[in-house]
Amino acid sequence: MPNIAEKLGARQYHLLGEKLLSLALYEEKGIVYEREDIVKNQWGKPRLKKHLHIHYNITHSNNLLMCAIADVDVGIDVEKIREFNYCAALKVCSGDELYCINNGADKDRAFFKYWTLKESYVKAIGTGISYSMKEVNFIIESNEKIYCNKSNCSFRIIEDSKDYIAAICLINY
Repeated sequence: MPNIAEKLGARQYHLLGEKLLSLALYEEKGIVYEREDIVKNQWGKPRLKKHLHIHYNITHSNNLLMCAIADVDVGIDVEKIREFNYCAALKVCSGDELYCINNGADKDRAFFKYWTLKESYVKAIGTGISYSMKEVNFIIESNEKIYCNKSNCSFRIIEDSKDYIAAICLINY
């Protein structure tokens, strides 16, 4: 169970995420977020009631906060690289993905590439982790080209830091 300081930290990140989103929506779309009504889907993914064609997502991990805005469904995830949990990997990764993780030079980094890709997908489709992450599978080539069994999606891994990995998913219907 998180302590009060951790809860305050999560709340502060939520508020900072909304501020970042507010700035981005105003700069990119001329929308004043604070004046907008928010609606949520059955899993809690928020949308702007008057601008259903605009999609957004926010993520944070430790001291890093990111948001994405798009004209198609979008999901973004960032994770601090740490020692991965093999039991967790068994629950979310395919056999081929586990093979790549176990045979790579940096198992922790490899796992979090797959994790952030999968998380960005489930956030883009709006279900969060209620969707089985094993259902979406990836091949990441050495040149970082990403192939996915979900053909209507495009993905990008962002590795601007040695300590974090982020991934973004756009769904093109």
